[in-house]
Amino acid sequence: MNKSGTVHKMFRILFVPFAFCSVPLVYFPPNAAAQTVEWRVDSLVNIGGNAVTVVGTPRVVDTDRGKAIEFNGTTDGLFLDVNPLAGLQQFSVEVEFEPASNGPEEQRFVHFEEAKTENRAVIELRTLQAESWCLDTYLRHAPAALTLIDRTAVHATARWHTAALTFDGKTMAHYVDGLREQSGDVAFKPLGPGRTSIGVRQNRVSWFKGRIRSIRITPRVLSPSELEGQRKADMGTGHYLNPIVAGDHPDPSILKDGDDYYMTFSSFDAYPGLVIWHSRDLVNWEPLGPSLFTNVGSVWAPDLVKHRGRYYIYFPGIGPYRSNYVIWADNIRGPWSDPIDLKITRIDPGHAVGPDGKRYLFLSAGFMVSLADDGLSTLGELKKVYDGWQYPKEWIVEGFNQEGPKILKRGDYYYMVLAEGGTAGPPTGHMIVAARSKSIEGPWENSPHNPILRTQSAEERWWSKGHGTLVEGPAGDWFVVYHAYENGFYNLGRQTLLEPIEWTNDGWFRTTGAGADRLIPVPRGGAGSPHGFAFSDDFSKNKMGVQWSFYKGTDSDRARHRYEDGALVLKAKGQTPGDSSPLWFVTGDHAYEIEVEIDTDPTATAGLLLFYSSRLYAGLGFSATNLIMHRYGTERVLAKPAAIGRSFHIRIRNDRHIVTIHYSADGKNWLRFDTAMEVSGYHHNVAYDFLSLRPALYAAGSGEVRFRNFKYHALR
Repeated sequence: MNKSGTVHKMFRILFVPFAFCSVPLVYFPPNAAAQTVEWRVDSLVNIGGNAVTVVGTPRVVDTDRGKAIEFNGTTDGLFLDVNPLAGLQQFSVEVEFEPASNGPEEQRFVHFEEAKTENRAVIELRTLQAESWCLDTYLRHAPAALTLIDRTAVHATARWHTAALTFDGKTMAHYVDGLREQSGDVAFKPLGPGRTSIGVRQNRVSWFKGRIRSIRITPRVLSPSELEGQRKADMGTGHYLNPIVAGDHPDPSILKDGDDYYMTFSSFDAYPGLVIWHSRDLVNWEPLGPSLFTNVGSVWAPDLVKHRGRYYIYFPGIGPYRSNYVIWADNIRGPWSDPIDLKITRIDPGHAVGPDGKRYLFLSAGFMVSLADDGLSTLGELKKVYDGWQYPKEWIVEGFNQEGPKILKRGDYYYMVLAEGGTAGPPTGHMIVAARSKSIEGPWENSPHNPILRTQSAEERWWSKGHGTLVEGPAGDWFVVYHAYENGFYNLGRQTLLEPIEWTNDGWFRTTGAGADRLIPVPRGGAGSPHGFAFSDDFSKNKMGVQWSFYKGTDSDRARHRYEDGALVLKAKGQTPGDSSPLWFVTGDHAYEIEVEIDTDPTATAGLLLFYSSRLYAGLGFSATNLIMHRYGTERVLAKPAAIGRSFHIRIRNDRHIVTIHYSADGKNWLRFDTAMEVSGYHHNVAYDFLSLRPALYAAGSGEVRFRNFKYHALR
């Protein structure tokens, strides 16, 4: 292959082992499906509806990920008379494959080529020493061509990987297992119709040895989180499908600041906490980082505001000592102050400013209190100003629970938007209600449109809709952002949703009837922005607070971790996951697989978990002498296979609540753990605490544990 323009740089990679699942998600938009080509490479007769020409003797084989095709590295290949890249100005190509340990040096395993030219796109690998390989990708549209390769970005053979090649009309990039590795600009034009070869270059050289399971071609550049298969609201068609932020992101507080939007959520027992997210269009959100580092208890519903150029977050801290706190910063990205104790009871503070510029906090049960001018202390006593809206007595709710007041001044009125009915319990309990007053101290008049939002039936997709905040969109339209549980996936926690509202002629507001479970037009006038981030982590970059946090972390936990030689090093603590303050993160996918490599000191115990709280978790750990099965928040000590020493690989698959576990001594030869689990009940209505079931790493005992190559991919 005559290549030019080779780029040699070191970049982070973005690849994830990518899998396809025959069980559909709750909703899969037909337009997006029609635009994406998904090939299961599991037949020698037909792939993706295309007839296959077979060269050599490739075999359909069963693997731990399902059926795949195995190639011998010398004579095996497949040819299809179709080029799925034809006409595409942008694209993402993802390939799920397992290279063999003893393959040839140069292996072209996916090759798209335009007919009667040498214009092409190729994904290949270079075999290196010690059973390893690096990715090599190539785009050519004469006279332009570019190769991306970095021989220092090394990956193990005899393991499943996902390689991705993307092109946005200007820049080519490639990824391995969820991490971005290389990029460069190339004047690549859309290819015309042609052919595809799998397992070999089209001129029948550079044969691939190993297995290929799936190929997916998307006619746009996927974000890092999308390459992992994570859920995303923006359908790319001018519409979005809730949730806008999947997974446990409850009690959303949103701030419009010029053309920018910022949002934070209750972080409960996660430290660092109160992560701030940013958007330009209300649909696509990226995390900026945490704002709270000092443990003041479980952090409940916050209020993020800006006043006279300074940012504030007011929030409750719930523990043996209960109070409300404030932190502040002159830049939304920090640094943020230490928490200041306001020394007031109640929960869910909502900031407001009166006509004279005086500041107030509204709290649960209809109370308010005056703030000092700097917003860092209170003046006087709590005062009851509002009794709430009385819903019909026959409604099935958890309790009255008047909470989460958010205050908006529009025209002549102050509007209070709040929650009633209880945040969990029956799916029909939680609701959003509203009231208004011309005076900030009342009297407050209840809205004739109450409840603004409420789950009417357990048959709906979204349960316990509540805790809303109004926000003006980029073009002056209005929306309500709120949280809800997803029917069938209660253990994902309360997810963040967005619906349009309309203002009536008499100065009230109501929803437009767009519906939380239907496609909704993306707010007009916004600037597109990336969404989310990749969960796969090679620990080359500090993602503490953005992704990882400690369960009930304290100041001492900050010193427990460091990054060293491509590993996250964690000092052991406690005796079990329950008292070891595991590292965890929020995911919003219905089904996913996680994997990590663990190396322990002889005195440490470590493992991979699905963790809800100190009372409820599941997973697998190991020590110098034993395997430890974790289930129902308990431990069962088992004999450890002789082949397992201080290093251990664990893979957990959570496929819509059915959990299976595999383990390996070398990351190549995997054994399935003989106990499967069911975790649909690992949630608040069973175990309290307002949390979600999350991937987690733990280190208990004494000494240190090194975690490497954490991988995440959503199952489809």
